[in-house]
Amino acid sequence: MKVLVCGSGAAAQATVSQLDGQSLAIWMLSLTEGRAGRLAQQMAATGLAAGSKKVAAAEVTVSSDPLASAASADVVVLATCARKHAAYLTVLLPHLPPRSLVVGWPGRPGFVWLFRELTAQCNSDARWATVDTLPWVCRLVSDGRQVDLLGP
Repeated sequence: MKVLVCGSGAAAQATVSQLDGQSLAIWMLSLTEGRAGRLAQQMAATGLAAGSKKVAAAEVTVSSDPLASAASADVVVLATCARKHAAYLTVLLPHLPPRSLVVGWPGRPGFVWLFRELTAQCNSDARWATVDTLPWVCRLVSDGRQVDLLGP
């Protein structure tokens, strides 16, 4: 199963760290110019540590290419601020495989309206789910290297 985590900040990096060890193909997409390359370099140097977990760089594909990222993605997690959801959905929805699940994080209520509008525009049959808040408090200690997790 391929999981694509969109975003490159603390929430996205914490999400990637928590997916490790689940026998998943983990991808991380950043639409910010140059950000994916910098994150890949930083993770390659030491891996990404979060709480008691450490993810090796080889276990995560960091990309700035929406087409490659969307290809064969079973689950897409928008782990970014709500104002960036439209940008990610616009470039990903036309290229997702049929019946992919897109998780808006943070979700309701605006995500559902946005998702329905954009899926109708590109004739996508992607499904949606929302999460209202992160299940932990997270903060970057060292970008691409360490995220502090507080909570469950």
